[in-house]
Amino acid sequence: MRKKLTPLALARAAGRLAASRKPVVVCGTDLAGPELAGWAADAALLLAAAHKNAGLFYILPGANAFAAGLLAPDAPPVDRILQAAAAGEVQALVLVENDPVATFPDRALLERALASIELLVVLDYLDTAVSRRAHVFLPTQVLYESGAVFINQEGRVQRSARAFAGGTPVLETGGGDHPPRVYGAGLPGADPQPAGEIMARLAGSPSLGRTTIGGVTLPEDGMRVALKEMATERLKSILPPGPAAKSDELEIILAERTFGTEELSSYSACLEALQEKPFAGLHPRDAESLGVRAGDHIAVPAGASTVELAVSVFDDMAPGVMVVPRLRRLPWQAFAKFIRREDIRRR
Repeated sequence: MRKKLTPLALARAAGRLAASRKPVVVCGTDLAGPELAGWAADAALLLAAAHKNAGLFYILPGANAFAAGLLAPDAPPVDRILQAAAAGEVQALVLVENDPVATFPDRALLERALASIELLVVLDYLDTAVSRRAHVFLPTQVLYESGAVFINQEGRVQRSARAFAGGTPVLETGGGDHPPRVYGAGLPGADPQPAGEIMARLAGSPSLGRTTIGGVTLPEDGMRVALKEMATERLKSILPPGPAAKSDELEIILAERTFGTEELSSYSACLEALQEKPFAGLHPRDAESLGVRAGDHIAVPAGASTVELAVSVFDDMAPGVMVVPRLRRLPWQAFAKFIRREDIRRR
């Protein structure tokens, strides 16, 4: 909940770090700005300079995010790609197991981009909102259907064996009764394939290997990635902090929850009952300034409309922010990053 770090808590943390032998800096990368990732690296370097056997562990947003970053370290950000598409500079867009309709915050820019491109190709194993708008849809396999190589959060390349071969359920092929007695061949090439192999064929490259990397067979416990450029000069390139909320504003922090925001669980009808109702998490001081208490409802501006949220009060979160779950049924894309307190109405 982005806890406030008091001087006393900071002094205690400094004392524990001084007494530690193998400290580890754990840093999230989803809610905070990019400057926090740099500060975490600086902290690890300073601990190493103090002769500590320090470790640094980033919690990356999404599965195989480490590998995605290595594949395209200099790739332009998504908003820049969509801006170019909206301006007519991009004629075709390929989305690989990614649904910007559910994740990209600037819905107006996304809609302009999707309306401007001539060809939208979507590769996915889920029936996403953007896949229904694709001109060409190519079904893919999940990791445990195809067997493949991935990189985990600590940068360790690992191999996943094929565990399950998916197919069309009997509920569909047999009308809920039994498997059909006549089997058809179906459309050639319509079976789901690993996304990496589809992309390799689209690019005219040979098929990808699934158990080796760089011609080296992976051991059972995987192998750590050796990065070409280590961050030994991090202290010379400290990023400036992002904009902060003014005294009359609250910063909206969009958070994940176990059910309702996580992609796979949000597609499960049986888990809908476990989804929380939309709420606004507030520090007691902010709740008092707004004249609300836990259980009250507030109307928060969201673009041209408002969204009603139940108030939850947390003593251990930082003041000056409003934590809202990124529920898929909630139009969170319309929220501004900062919201004036006087624009929040009690219901």
